[in-house]
Amino acid sequence: MGFNKKNPVAAKMRCLLSYTNPYSSIAEQYRSTRTNLYFLTKKSGKKILLVTSPKKGAGKTTTLINLAISMVKGNERVLIIDANFRNPSLHTILKLQNRTGLIDVLKGDYSYENVVQQTYIIGLEVLTSGDTRTSALEELGTNKMTELLNRISTSYDTVLIDAPSVLEAAEARFLASKSDGVILITNRFVTKIEEIAKTQKALEVAKATIIGVVLNEKNNSFLEEYFF
Repeated sequence: MGFNKKNPVAAKMRCLLSYTNPYSSIAEQYRSTRTNLYFLTKKSGKKILLVTSPKKGAGKTTTLINLAISMVKGNERVLIIDANFRNPSLHTILKLQNRTGLIDVLKGDYSYENVVQQTYIIGLEVLTSGDTRTSALEELGTNKMTELLNRISTSYDTVLIDAPSVLEAAEARFLASKSDGVILITNRFVTKIEEIAKTQKALEVAKATIIGVVLNEKNNSFLEEYFF
């Protein structure tokens, strides 16, 4: 997600730029993306959107959070699901506990209503990953995940899934196949053309639908978007 370990405070501020500096040019670009996405998804009825990238470092989580913030400021009720069991980070960025989460719901220990957390950003809720020391990767490809998404979709305007990178984690393809659409995050200085091609092929095999591509620039500043 481009989280800068050398300067975690600065990195976190970038992740929340649409909240901390809503009048910046980058925040405005996220609002524009949210508007385009709104008309695309509301017309088609797409509610469950997977946000992923070919490989890590493209600014995936930064983009997801800023899009989510832009959505709730547009009076949408939004749920973010952290399905990146390999490197969960949403709870850290949004200052949430991660003792229970998606893993526990899939294992049947809790209902999602009991573990979803309200953030300090009104309208934005999060289902964190849960304790990833207890692996449940295999559960992501089962009917349990499908049933969970079906239940969740009735309670929110949009559900954004933070998934691992497609070329680095097989479960990203499972999740993509269970989503209404995929937003692919790329980075001008990190993502290679051949990686995009491989990712597109992998998602096609999974019968997933790419509805848009976001191209980030250096330091995860927003550059361009393409929606289909």
